[in-house]
Amino acid sequence: MENAENTFNLRESGAALITSILALLLATLLGIALVSVGLSSFEISNNGLQQTEAFYIADSGITHASALINRVKKGDYSVLLTTGDGIPNTGDELSAPPVTGLWPASESILAGNNAGGGILIGTGRYFVSVRNDTAPGETATADINGILIVTSTGIGRDGATATVEAVVKSVALELPGLLSNGDARFSNDLTVLGPYGLIQINGDLSVPGTGQTTCAEQRFEIMGNPTVYSNINVTPSCNTAPVVGTTLLFNQPRAVPPIIDIAELRSEYQPRADWIFKDNGSIYPQTNGVERGTPLSMFEKTTIGLDGWTYNNSLKKWSHLANKRLPDGNYYFLETNARLTKGGNIANPPRVTIFAEGHISLNNQISLQPYEPGFALISGNDISMSSKYSNLNNPGLFYAYGQIRFSNTTYVVGGMIAADFYRENGTFGPDANDPGGTNLVGRMQGAMQVSGDTTIMSSNFGTVIGSTVVSWREVRY
Repeated sequence: MENAENTFNLRESGAALITSILALLLATLLGIALVSVGLSSFEISNNGLQQTEAFYIADSGITHASALINRVKKGDYSVLLTTGDGIPNTGDELSAPPVTGLWPASESILAGNNAGGGILIGTGRYFVSVRNDTAPGETATADINGILIVTSTGIGRDGATATVEAVVKSVALELPGLLSNGDARFSNDLTVLGPYGLIQINGDLSVPGTGQTTCAEQRFEIMGNPTVYSNINVTPSCNTAPVVGTTLLFNQPRAVPPIIDIAELRSEYQPRADWIFKDNGSIYPQTNGVERGTPLSMFEKTTIGLDGWTYNNSLKKWSHLANKRLPDGNYYFLETNARLTKGGNIANPPRVTIFAEGHISLNNQISLQPYEPGFALISGNDISMSSKYSNLNNPGLFYAYGQIRFSNTTYVVGGMIAADFYRENGTFGPDANDPGGTNLVGRMQGAMQVSGDTTIMSSNFGTVIGSTVVSWREVRY
């Protein structure tokens, strides 16, 4: 009996041992499973972090590429497509400036691919390729509509990769037909017509007297208040008084003009010019942003048609006074002031674009039209106009970093901007002098003045001032 009981106890102990072993084994397996799940979760989390890092690296490439493309005007987008090996979308399109001086070579995005190259950033790198959107009428290497497709690939730690694709589009300057970045005083007739027939005054507007009319086809927007608005009209026929609060708006926000100062002129626009007029009286030809090593000889000037220009060193002024037509199709960049009184043609105005670090003066109703698409006159100081600078099919931007004065009869097609950036701390302090030490257009009674009958036919004149990313997506394969 005792032996039977002992046998039962032994059997019971054996069963308990087996149960314990099985429980321990189950717990071990469960622990291993939990550890495995934890390790997998950690790995997934780490991979996610690396993938996110690669995404932001790729996004940095889009930002870098957009900043470079921003320096290229719409009409030149095609040159980006053939930089490097001449084939789009191979990762070397931004490896060098397409035009010398367009951006510093050190800012380029080095050629790259999955194997290497590109731009190092943190623990990773990115490389960028550019291709055309190939809209109807375009080819892989010929852009027309100013739209490019930019692809940036970011490579992070442990080879994590992300690709971002963005659509980059040129943006045109859509500003009022007339913008005065300060007070304005109109003492003669001023008419601003067209789809952008808007007069924007970032200050107070004074329209003294009753013998003249100020008309905007669309509306007036005034940051301050008008002194008189009984002779302000708004409608295409310029015979209807504006309705306060609809077409005549007071206390409006400032329309900030673009900043085109001397530094911007030199870096952004000088490389595009055909001719560089120096402050030493010499003219240098330029091709693709590269100046020739020697100036034009008198024989060359005569042959080309630039012999009508003379230089006054004391006034730092290039003048075209000769009764000789300016050659058609030229982009001038002057390190000085400019004055033109002759050389135009009413029936067939020559195409001329002038960028000057100093002032620009057009007199005697000289007739011209823009050559560089969207650009007519750009001055690092003041503009004084008594001329016809127009072609209904060829509008342009007239921009003065300082002030603009209209006198006698002036007719232009495009948009006028008196940026008035020489004000001191927002006040009407003294103007900065031009390179010759003079001030062509003073701030008369603290305001921009129209003292001659002026007509501005406004339009979306297509002056490209940059680019923007209109859409983007992460590319997943």
